[in-house]
Amino acid sequence: MGFEARDHGYRLPGATALVLDSHLAPWRGWMARSRCLDADCPPNRLIAVGDILAARGDVTLLGMAEGLRCHACGAKAGSVSLVLRSPAGEIVQPLRGRAALFGHRA
Repeated sequence: MGFEARDHGYRLPGATALVLDSHLAPWRGWMARSRCLDADCPPNRLIAVGDILAARGDVTLLGMAEGLRCHACGAKAGSVSLVLRSPAGEIVQPLRGRAALFGHRA
């Protein structure tokens, strides 16, 4: 069963492991957004998935989320999402945090 980012516009029951274990390469063109859990820290900037691929290789989404840190305090990212900007607005796929898929707590 193949996974492509464009096919995951809907949350399907049982898809958490499929999404988190999938590789980052199909998400090229998207951006990663992260934030630590400290309310005093500013939101991190969006990072192009292509830049992450160039720096870390084709890691899994979970591996990418595990490696993100707050640029202000250095803490592990508490929430991580993939973001695609379109003319209609932003498409957001949460990976970690309160809005993560099906209550997964990475």
